Amino acid sequence: MKTVKKRIFIVDDHPMIREGTASVINMQPDMFLCGAVASAAEALAHIPKAKPDVVIVDLSLEGRSGLELIKCLRQHFPKLPVVVYTMHEEAIYAQRAFAAGACVYVTKREASCRLIEALRRAMGDSMPCSSRTKQTATTALPLGQLSDRELEVLELRGQGLTSNHIAAQLHLSRKTVDTHLENIKHKLHLPNSRELLRCAVQWMQSKQALR
Repeated sequence: MKTVKKRIFIVDDHPMIREGTASVINMQPDMFLCGAVASAAEALAHIPKAKPDVVIVDLSLEGRSGLELIKCLRQHFPKLPVVVYTMHEEAIYAQRAFAAGACVYVTKREASCRLIEALRRAMGDSMPCSSRTKQTATTALPLGQLSDRELEVLELRGQGLTSNHIAAQLHLSRKTVDTHLENIKHKLHLPNSRELLRCAVQWMQSKQALR
């Protein structure tokens, strides 16, 4: 009896990553690529037609973030497994991804065989976990204390955006953004806005170094 191959959909804003991942997936006897897009908006438009069995999502996407996309997928397709495949540190992002609705977390620093294992694990309805250990995902780092929105505000601040620009991009009021910034300073024990900016810039530089 012929085995029915599982349908895999990729959401990643790097063309080379999409192409490389597609090649690895299409080499497998039990799965094939049914679609690949660069943004959350494209994913939400194409996934209903592609009807994937699993979706691979990067956390850094054009426009809406990967975390926001995962939340949308859980809302509209609650039974659709999501595998996160990203350069972001597990200690800070894995628990956020699981809370959003992902079932497996894999970093791009790992061998491609880990991603294939993660896809098969996701299709097997396993409990949420990283490709290594659940303990890794819960490591207590300062940024791990921030909410998803606070981390988003911090990253935009690290990109040089002012409170007004952050408010416009996130469709929030200036007052709400300032409240988030105050909460960030409190949680990270930063004495003033200058130190918050320094922390934000350093964080964004470390993220860019991994990309």
